[in-house]
Amino acid sequence: KSWVSVPEQISCSTSEFTVAQSTNFFMPEVWSRRRIKSGEECEIDSLEHVEVKVSFSYSSRRGNLILLLESPAGTKSYLMTHRPWDSIKYSDPGSGIWYFSSVHFWGEKMDGTWKLTAKTDDEYSTKVTLNYWKIYFHGFKRAGNSSPGLKTPEIILTILGAFVTFIITVHW
Repeated sequence: KSWVSVPEQISCSTSEFTVAQSTNFFMPEVWSRRRIKSGEECEIDSLEHVEVKVSFSYSSRRGNLILLLESPAGTKSYLMTHRPWDSIKYSDPGSGIWYFSSVHFWGEKMDGTWKLTAKTDDEYSTKVTLNYWKIYFHGFKRAGNSSPGLKTPEIILTILGAFVTFIITVHW
């Protein structure tokens, strides 16, 4: 067996996208969409992971806040889900600037429209305000039209094959 390295990692980020919108009884979610295009300063055509800096505030029960990032390919990654104990421990109003990371977008392109949704699972007691967000992309640019290493489907099949082998070995 031989190992083929991927090209050197490239990292770049967007500017901050101001939203300043809040949920309410009639609108339990707010969202922001931004079109991203790779260019001369950042040419990533295969993502490895994405980081998101999010500024938000909440009227009560921080654990009711849900954040969801959607890629141009339609892949969704929950950055923050409902957390019952967090709702109890942090029941007072508050705000934060938090960084989240996701590998759900592995192998995708960064070009296209990205969507961040902030919502509450209890519109009666928790109002969420999405202040601003920023995306940090990490990945690589393939040399020419072909990858020097495994292509995404081959990677997935390799990982799935190893996982199935592991399951069969453990099960028996």
